Amino acid sequence: KVNNTIRESGLRELGQLEQDLVFGDAGMKEVIKFLTTKEVSNSEMGNEKGVPYT
Repeated sequence: KVNNTIRESGLRELGQLEQDLVFGDAGMKEVIKFLTTKEVSNSEMGNEKGVPYT
C-alpha cells in the first residue's frame, strides 16, 4: 500500500530528480520537464488546475 502511494505520488521520481540536482546531473531543464509532466498527469486525473503535488 505504501509503495503504491509512493508510485502514484511520483515521490520516487522526485527523489531521483533531487539526487540528480545535488550531484549536478540535472538542471532547470529537468526540473521544468518534471513539473510539466506532473501538471499534465494531474490534469488528466481530473484536477482542474493541474497543480503539481496535490
